[in-house]
Amino acid sequence: MTIKFLPDGSIDLSGIDYTTETGPYWVVFVNNAAVNPDRPLPLAYAGHEWNRIATSAAENGGQARVELVQCTPEELEWASAGGAR
Repeated sequence: MTIKFLPDGSIDLSGIDYTTETGPYWVVFVNNAAVNPDRPLPLAYAGHEWNRIATSAAENGGQARVELVQCTPEELEWASAGGAR
């Protein structure tokens, strides 16, 4: 698995091969709002996004609450249009 990045350091979501990444899948939340809820991430990708967002929040003196939440089967069904299954 190679994680592809965009110039801003975020993950290139088009680089995730959901046929080989079988889950479980995760979503990053910032202040109770999901980041890309339609594209749940495999753990390595989600961990990178969590770290990137949490580091940015800490460096900017913010009080953001950054969480990593595992998707339920129902959420994966809802998000299946985004590629995760």
